[in-house]
Formats: sequence, structure tokens, C-alpha cells
Amino acid sequence: MKVGKFMQDGSPMVGVVTDGRWIESGVFADIVDEAGDIESFMSLSGKQKKQIAKTAKKMKGSNARVHELSSAQYLAPVGEYSNLYTLRGISTIFSRAVSLKMPTQPTFDMRYTHNFAGHNTTTVLHKGGEVGGWNIELVAVIGKEARNVSKKHAYEYIGGYTIMSDSSGHDDSSPYFGDGAWQTSEEQEDITDLFYRSCFNGNTLMPVPIGPVIATSDEIDDPHDLMVRESETGRLVGVGSTEGLLMHFDETVEFISSFITLKPGDMISSSSVTYDGYKHWDSHEPGFYIDLEIEKIGRLRMNIVDERGEQHGV
Repeated sequence: MKVGKFMQDGSPMVGVVTDGRWIESGVFADIVDEAGDIESFMSLSGKQKKQIAKTAKKMKGSNARVHELSSAQYLAPVGEYSNLYTLRGISTIFSRAVSLKMPTQPTFDMRYTHNFAGHNTTTVLHKGGEVGGWNIELVAVIGKEARNVSKKHAYEYIGGYTIMSDSSGHDDSSPYFGDGAWQTSEEQEDITDLFYRSCFNGNTLMPVPIGPVIATSDEIDDPHDLMVRESETGRLVGVGSTEGLLMHFDETVEFISSFITLKPGDMISSSSVTYDGYKHWDSHEPGFYIDLEIEKIGRLRMNIVDERGEQHGV
């Protein structure tokens, strides 16, 4: 089952996605206790999911509660009060690209969620900003409260998976640049300095696209055996596999839940699954877009508008 969040008549609405359509969650109110809550879909039993699939198949396009995906306005398919825990540097390709030692335990930070954006969103690059790359991350969505969960049972607490576009780069407003007080010599830098010096995520100046939908866990046999593709305006620039993650979600759920209580709808995003190596701080022509795709989940698109002008040769 795939479930997403859409803007409908000026209000956000959860919907079940199937056959190029999305069906308003209220249709399934007799199956899902809180039909308007995306977290409630994460903990459904296999039997309930089959009931939803059967009901969705019967729905006709002429029904007012059935909508075409081709004209849908996607929102980030996450809960209003979800937390995001982003794993750092635990993929083989990322560690090799930035010449870091391979970590021996999960390294993560909590991310802001107020700037989440949905599929087909537009990111504006303003003057003073440089982008070093966009990378695909696989996101595990927690389906039920998890505390002190063992590795053996960790996947029982994951309700589904989605895609996130992570970015690296910096902005002149960052305290690591200009005359900022946080300037640190290379000899003094640690891993935290690296991430916050080189990532927009530290100062949340860019939207974080996530989606397009959540594929519930029954759709994915092994989240660490999925092909990944990154394209720029139709040109393939990166291919990878989630097999390249050094630490799997069972290990990270066990680790995080040992000192943090994970709630339904909370997310754990993997380290970068691809690293295309292109210098995205170069200028972008009108119509430029990024496609990030993970099999069995879908394709997440981000449109880029470059307003940096002569500074970048636009």
C-alpha cells in the first residue's frame, strides 16, 4: 500500500495511492480509526491493508473522492509533529567521497521538519548560496512506539519507507563563512564542523523534499536491496543501491531507541545512497530539475530556479 498527503481545496488531505489515482482517506474510515492521520496507516495489519486495496480497486474515477495523480499537488507525506533523525556518514560511497573513517556506530542528528516539501516542489537558489550536491536518502517511517527495541525485532516497528533529497552546500550567512565567529581551521575541524560548514541543513535555508509517498513495509521485502537512480533534467548522473549503507535500519532503530522513544510517524533517514560528483554550484538553466528514484517507492522531483545571476555566470 502507498499513502501520501495532498493539498485539496486549500487543506492538506491524506490519500491512498493506486493506479495513477489517490483516494481520500475518509473513504476508509471504517478500517482506519483516524482516517485523516497518516501515522495511522503505518500500523495497519496485513488484513486491513488488503481490505483497503480491495476497496480502492472498486473505486471509480467518477467518484468525487478519487483524484488523478497527474494534477495532484503533493505535500510531504509526514505527520505534523514528526521528528527526523538523519544518519551521517554511514554509507560506503559517502565515506569514500569525503575521505572519512568508516564509523563503528550510528552517527545522527535531529533535523528541523518545518521546511519539508513534497514531490515536484521548487527550490530557489539565492545569491550568496552555493550548492555542492543533492543526494538520495532512504527514509524509514516508524509505525509504532519504539523504546529499547532489540535488533531482532526492529523491523516490526517500521511502518513504511519514503525518499528524501538531502543537500550539501553553504550560504554566506552561515557563521562558518565571512567574518563569522565560528571559523575553524582545518586542523581543528571535527565531523560536526564538516557537516554544518558544508550543509544547508545546519541553517535550514533550503526546503527538504520528501516523498512522493510512503510505501508501507509490506511492499518492501528488504529495504537494503533497492536500486537507486538520480537524474538531472532527464540525464542519468548517479546509480546506486541501498545495499551500500554500512548500518541497516535494524541496527539504527536498536541504537536510537536505547535512549530516545521513537513515536509513530518519526523518521530515520539513511546517509546518502548516491554521490554524483557534479559541481551543482555551477549555474542552472531554466527548466532544470532533479529526479531521485528508489525502486518500489517512486520518484521524487525537485525543480531548481537559479537567481544567483552573474556571480555564477547565469
